[in-house]
Amino acid sequence: MARWVFTCKNCFEIVPHTEIGGTLMDYFFPTKPKVPTEGQELECPQCKTKYVYQQNELRYERN
Repeated sequence: MARWVFTCKNCFEIVPHTEIGGTLMDYFFPTKPKVPTEGQELECPQCKTKYVYQQNELRYERN
């Protein structure tokens, strides 16, 4: 499974953003999803802390 994720600024756990899938091309040439200019607030599933994340903090993760 591949996905776009952020890293929690509090506990450093994975904060999932978008699953990648569908076609083989999606895995080889993943398109980075857009994050609003003002950032996107997400809650960490581990520590429940909310932070506003920016586009440059988004990273690709493959399991």
